Amino acid sequence: MPTLKALPCSQFAVGGRRYIADRDGVIANVDPDHVGALLNSGCIVVEPWQAPVQQSAPPPSPRPEPPKVKVRARPHAVFATPEGRRYTADAEGIILAAPEHHGILLRAGCTRV
Repeated sequence: MPTLKALPCSQFAVGGRRYIADRDGVIANVDPDHVGALLNSGCIVVEPWQAPVQQSAPPPSPRPEPPKVKVRARPHAVFATPEGRRYTADAEGIILAAPEHHGILLRAGCTRV
């Protein structure tokens, strides 16, 4: 159990448990789960203590890329959808667009490939 030091006779309540420093400011028998909260309250560690290793959640799986629709425009032409998504044609005039923007690009003058 870690031992912490605080101002003499100071009191802390963490997780339903009450900790009171003695006249020397020592708080003994601290629950390891409460050490972080007590350190944030201004206590310092007197006895060597290692923070418990927290298991991190696995990273979220990447969302699959939506299928792209290929359209042709003038080389290096720039188009924007009403939502603000911008598309720029490459040197051959090819644009790979999201399916929901296919109709917008066709109405703007692009052709199907």
